[in-house]
Amino acid sequence: MATHYLWEKERLSKVWTTNNGNKRRVELDPTDRDLTLASSFDSYTSGIFSTPRFFNNARINAASDLHVRDFFTGRALHNIDLLIEAINLLPDEAREPLLLC
Repeated sequence: MATHYLWEKERLSKVWTTNNGNKRRVELDPTDRDLTLASSFDSYTSGIFSTPRFFNNARINAASDLHVRDFFTGRALHNIDLLIEAINLLPDEAREPLLLC
């Protein structure tokens, strides 16, 4: 099981794992399966995220032509969707504060 995935720009460069529970990390080059899995999220679009409306504001580097994909990769959006789906299964008293976060 991998513990970390290291990226150089848009490319998966290393996969870290542990050696049978040993705390020492093992650095591996990504396999073809790793690269295929990573690229499978390239065109992912969230079913939960609404499309935000951005405004031009130079003080905070915002522009009306920005999209959610300018902030998050498809892989990140997929993981956010998974978290929100899991949070939505919780009781109200736990769900509301977690969704706020």
